[in-house]
Formats: sequence, structure tokens, C-alpha cells
Amino acid sequence: MQTKQSLILSVGLYLISAQLIGQQFSDLTTSNEICNFDEIQVTTLPDHGNVYDKLVIPTIQETNSYWIKLDVLKGGELGFIIIPDDLRDDLDFVLYQNVSGELKAIRKMTSGESFINDRNCLGLIGMLPHSLDHNEQIGCEEGADSFVKTTQLLDYQEYYLFINNYHSTNGFSLIFEPTDIVLNKTCVEDLDKLSISLYPTLANDVVNIRSIGEIESNATVGLYNINAKLLGTYPFNKDFNNLDIAYLDPGKYILRFKSGNDFYQKTFIKI
Repeated sequence: MQTKQSLILSVGLYLISAQLIGQQFSDLTTSNEICNFDEIQVTTLPDHGNVYDKLVIPTIQETNSYWIKLDVLKGGELGFIIIPDDLRDDLDFVLYQNVSGELKAIRKMTSGESFINDRNCLGLIGMLPHSLDHNEQIGCEEGADSFVKTTQLLDYQEYYLFINNYHSTNGFSLIFEPTDIVLNKTCVEDLDKLSISLYPTLANDVVNIRSIGEIESNATVGLYNINAKLLGTYPFNKDFNNLDIAYLDPGKYILRFKSGNDFYQKTFIKI
């Protein structure tokens, strides 16, 4: 027989749980639904949310965060790399699946600066095929890193990617590496707009450039380091399809393309 005290406790826990679920979905109104897997660049992180940030870590508040919605029409394997604008920042992420109206965490990366000041887990984070982990917990001990394994997204399912900067409001670049995934949302394509892709994201000798669309005759591309220092300028045309980066030091670099009055920016990491 349930006592009055246990009944009150049960009702209280239920109300708290319901309240958290409600708050969870109220934060989803800040989600940015994507229609393709183009690189996403966020210059500064808004102070979204006033509840704990779904990382299941009661010491971290949901601030300096960004939500991305993926409405999947046809499933496939999802991987990505998140590059903080300041490589000293500690970024975390959780990938959720919407299961019957409840968010279920399927990948979680919450490693970072540990209590022994090991900073190996700061900087780049993401989901890569060679990683064996599904979750990375707090801290960076025992050889932990900042990557978890790619995951298979299912047909006709909604997913939410939550990204949080523990250190600052600095932004990041998000580079997707999907396989066979088709999103439900349709992009309104400008057929006259130039499309540029850069691969691989992690490279040690050459990066390849693929462009679709019209390139102006006086188009250029500038190579910049993470401190926005210009390292070189090159003519940009249909024959410009790779760039030698073997001489560069390891780190984050940006290619800034200019064609007419339009600018396009792509990011890569020299390893």
C-alpha cells in the first residue's frame, strides 16, 4: 500500500519529469532546420535556453548553444566535424532522435578539459567512422578523445543536434560527412548561384575543390589561417580543382572565394 508521503513524492517526481520534457521541447523552437548538408558557420552562439542542457551533466547550464534539426526522408550514415573558431574552447554536442515525442540521446560527446588540466580533448569534435565510442564522458583521462562513432539515421525520423560551448560565446564551423541521407525539407535553389565544395575536411597534402555554376572572369580565392592572416591569393576558375597544402603547419585554415560580388567560405584542417 502506497503511503501518503510516497504518493506525494511520486507525484512530485512526475511533475518534475513532465516539466523538464516541456522545457526540452520549448527549447526546440530555437532549432535551425537544414535542407542540405552544406557547411554551417556560426559566428557567435546565442544564449539559448534556461534549463540543463540535455548533456545529463548537472554542472553545465544550457547556454552558448545552438540547435539543428534534421528531418530525414531517407536514412543513411551521418558523420561530421565541428571546428571551434577558437581551438582552445571546449565544445560539447548531443545528437537526439525524436522517439514518439521524447528526445532520446543516441550520441553524446562531453569530454573536454579534465581536472588534471589535460587539454587533449579541446578543439575539434565530431562523429567519425573509425571511432569506437558512442559516448565520451566528462574529462579527458585514459586516452579519451573528442570524437564518437558515426551513426545510422532512419527513414522518416526527426533528429536534433545540440551544440554547446562550455567556455565562451565563440562560434564554430560544422562540416557534415553524410552518406545517402536525404532530408525532407527542400532548399529553394538559386540556379545562378555558384556552389563550392571542399574535400577532404582533414587533409595533409592536398585539398580538392569542386565548383558548380558560373565563375566570374576575375574570381579569386584567398587562403587564411585561423588568425585571419592572408597566406596566399590564387585565380579561381574551373581549372582550380586542388590546392597543395603540404607546406602548411597543422591547424585550421579557411579558403575564401570571391566571384563578382559574392563571397563563399570553406574550412579545412591540415593534419
